[in-house]
Order: sequence, then structure tokens, then C-alpha cells
Amino acid sequence: MMRHLIRTLLLLMLVCHTAIAKAVDVNSGLPVHIAMKDSGYTMGDYIKMHVEIPTKNKLSIDPESLPLIGRVKPWLDLHDLKVDSQKDKTSLTFTWQIFATVEIAQALKTPQIIIKSLDDPKQSIVIPAQRFYYSPVLPYPIGEVKRHHNIPPPAFDVYTPLTLMGICLAIATILGLFLLWVKDLLPWLPYQPGPIAALARQLKGFNNDVLQHKQLQQIHHALNRAAKQSLYPSTLNTLFTEATYLESEREAIHQFFNDSWRSIYENTSTAPITVAQTLAWVSRSAIAERIYRKRAMPVKSLTKN
Repeated sequence: MMRHLIRTLLLLMLVCHTAIAKAVDVNSGLPVHIAMKDSGYTMGDYIKMHVEIPTKNKLSIDPESLPLIGRVKPWLDLHDLKVDSQKDKTSLTFTWQIFATVEIAQALKTPQIIIKSLDDPKQSIVIPAQRFYYSPVLPYPIGEVKRHHNIPPPAFDVYTPLTLMGICLAIATILGLFLLWVKDLLPWLPYQPGPIAALARQLKGFNNDVLQHKQLQQIHHALNRAAKQSLYPSTLNTLFTEATYLESEREAIHQFFNDSWRSIYENTSTAPITVAQTLAWVSRSAIAERIYRKRAMPVKSLTKN
């Protein structure tokens, strides 16, 4: 009984082993004949490799085991693949294309290919790598070659953009200052200054301490322009009627006008009239004139419209 059980178990193990062995791929003993030219190739050339596998019966090749058309290596592409299965042989025609460049001839190899059959039992057929010699595009020089360094990239022109930017900035600054000047927003450079503002500029340019005869006349002319008529001691009050912004300096202007009139036209000796004393009330009057004219300009524009 025990022997019968052991024989049964051994028989079952033998059957399982046979079934498993049939499912595993085995290396075929089929001969593989390869025909390929092994030299004379350069960049862009096609390499024809013809493979023949003699068989007793028609061989069915698994299409999934065949290499895909396209890049195989960075320098090698599979351009075309044709399979022809007959009763006594199977033919495969590989068309490779090479993309590389070398300085001297080099020996390269096609990739090794393993294809599988769909027959039972399945077989693996190995197509070994084939050596070929790859030639350079340009002939190799016999003499010594002096190699030059790589040409550096062209330098970026920095000066032209900076120059244009400087010119544009200068133009923008000038136009901005001009606009501020037209709008009369520059205290140190008024737009179309009035007679009192022009007088203040002249007084600041005097180098003497005491006003001279000609300088006194310049001040009188400025007051005449502000009053829009020639002024006399008897008509001085018309100045404050025409130029109301001078009302706050009435006393100082009266004092100056009377002293300077006697000095210029009556030749009467009076206390010297200093530049600093005169410049004080003229500067205040120039500020008042500027404010008055600035407020009066919008009113005039509205009246014109």
C-alpha cells in the first residue's frame, strides 16, 4: 500500500515537471546565416543586414519580439524590417541607418537581437551583433593639425542701449522741466516773470551796498510797469490800485519812492538807500506778485473761453 502511494506521487511529480518544462522558452539549435557588408559606411548611409534561418517546417515568429522601427541607439536607427517565412527557411532583412561622425575609422556593432517563435515548444533565436567599420566624412589629415579654440559668442552691445536710455532720460527731464516752467511751478525760474520778479533778480545781481543813480531809475521803471503808467509822488497811489498785491508793502514803497525821487530829480541830499533794505521789500513783493499772477491766470483763460 505504501509503495503504491509513493509510485503515484512520483508519477504525478513527473507529469507536472513535464508540463512546466513545455511552457519555458528554450534556445533553438537552428543555424543563423547573416550577410552584411562590413565596411564603406559613413554618416547617413543605410546598412543592409540579411538574416536567414533554415527550418524543416514553417517558422512562426512572435511579432512582439521583433525590434521596433525607430531609434535603437543615439547614433543608430532601424529604418525598415521585412520578415519572410517560408516552408524551409525564414528570412529577415534589417535596414539600419547611422547618424554619427568620427575623425578616424572606427569599428562599431549592430545590436544583438533575440526573436521568439510561436511554435510549441517556444524557441528563442539569437541574432548576434555584427561588426562593421565606420569611416569619417572628411579624410583624416596626414600632417599635424593645429586645432583652433571655439569661437566665442558675439558680445552683447551694452553701450548702445545705455546711450539711448541716457538720451531718452535727458529728453524726458528737459520736457518735464519745460512743462513745470510753463505751468509756473518752478519758484527759482518763473514763467514770464512780472516786473517786480524781474526787479528782484536784478537787485540780487548788484555787487554794491548802496543803490546808485542808474539803479534807482531801474527800480522806478519796474514800478511804472507794475502800475502800467509813469508814476509821480502825486500819482503813486494808482500803483496800489492797479497792483493790489503791493498793498502790504505800501509804507516801504512810499518811503523808497519819496527818498529816491528827491535824490534823482530834486538833487536833495537824503540818507543813502541800501541794496539790502530795498531787496527786502522787493523780494516780498515779488512773491506776492507771483501768487497774484498764478491765481489770475485761470480766471483769464475762463474769460477768453
